[in-house]
Amino acid sequence: MPSNPRRSQRSKASGSGEKVKILLVDDNPANLLALESILADLGQELVKAHSGRQALRYLLNQDVAVILLDVNMPGMNGFETAELIRRRKRSEHVPIIFVSAIDQTQNHALKGYSLGAVDYLPTPATPEVLRSKVAVFIELFKKTQEVGRQEQALRALNAQLEQRVAERTAELQRSNEELQQFAYVVSHDLQEPLRVVASYVQQLAERYQDKLEAEANELISYALDGAKRMQQLIVDLLAYSRIETTGQEFAPTDCEGVLQRVLGDLRVAIEESGAEVTHDPLPQVMADNVQLGQGLQNLLGNAIKFRSQEPPRIHVSARQEGQQWVFSVRDNGIGINPRYAERIFGIFERLHPRTEYPGTGIGLAICKKIVERHGGQIWVESEPGKGAAFFFTLPIKGST
Repeated sequence: MPSNPRRSQRSKASGSGEKVKILLVDDNPANLLALESILADLGQELVKAHSGRQALRYLLNQDVAVILLDVNMPGMNGFETAELIRRRKRSEHVPIIFVSAIDQTQNHALKGYSLGAVDYLPTPATPEVLRSKVAVFIELFKKTQEVGRQEQALRALNAQLEQRVAERTAELQRSNEELQQFAYVVSHDLQEPLRVVASYVQQLAERYQDKLEAEANELISYALDGAKRMQQLIVDLLAYSRIETTGQEFAPTDCEGVLQRVLGDLRVAIEESGAEVTHDPLPQVMADNVQLGQGLQNLLGNAIKFRSQEPPRIHVSARQEGQQWVFSVRDNGIGINPRYAERIFGIFERLHPRTEYPGTGIGLAICKKIVERHGGQIWVESEPGKGAAFFFTLPIKGST
């Protein structure tokens, strides 16, 4: 069996870390001793094999940085040994340097290279040349091992990350289910009592309006208005909470068709305000048709609500910028102070008293959440008294 060499007292490791194995294969003990003497200063583990078969047995379960292989050996010569080494998956890429006393004819060298050898050196080998060649493959082996360790660590890290992602996904799924259950409770268990209250207060107002004092009628009016506002608040909160959990899959969506549907829904408000809504040709995008309509309706509804003394003039357009569509909804309304340009997209944010402009303060927060679900952004450009321009982007990928 291969044996560990007798190490020179003056040998020093040429690098840090664990020693690597160098396999020396030669049937002549004197040649092995000479190779040991030359390579001792590299500070690695020198393993000796006295035949090709002995070398092959060793390579069954050991990794080596390089093999120094004699050609002229009895039983199985170096060429035959090299051929068998290359057939095995574990050792197929191990560098082989032929070191032989046989004349280095061109035919011998070519045969060695054809078997995958990296070099062919005569004996006695020049010590400096042999050491430098072997040192190159030691360094290469160490780097390969380090890359292998890093890949193994990376695979382990990826496995941990995948496990964490799976656990987090399961948690999010449970959270979404709980949120949907909560939305159902809000929709049914909270709205139903409010509807009952609003209904009874309405009946009170209709039956006893002429029999009660003005102050009582005013209190009934406040109660009815509060119940209706609470109902609307619950509806808006439900819409906000369901954007992520109940949204439809994105599909090719004709924005002009969506806009026409929205204008139909806002027909009464448009007629009462004398609004005029125009638009440029709009693209087809990959979107949730319902949510895109909800967002446009909120923006157009705000343009009508926050109007100036002049009848509302609203224009909807879209332009392509790089890999996205930039939509805009412009109006000639009361405008917004630039200092509130980000604040208005927060939930429950209002810039005006409810007595001046009714609403729950959730509409723009819904718009923001819808746009972000589609991978876009939303912002406003405005000045007080000069109207407002709301912009939002949608990715152009899959759009036309």
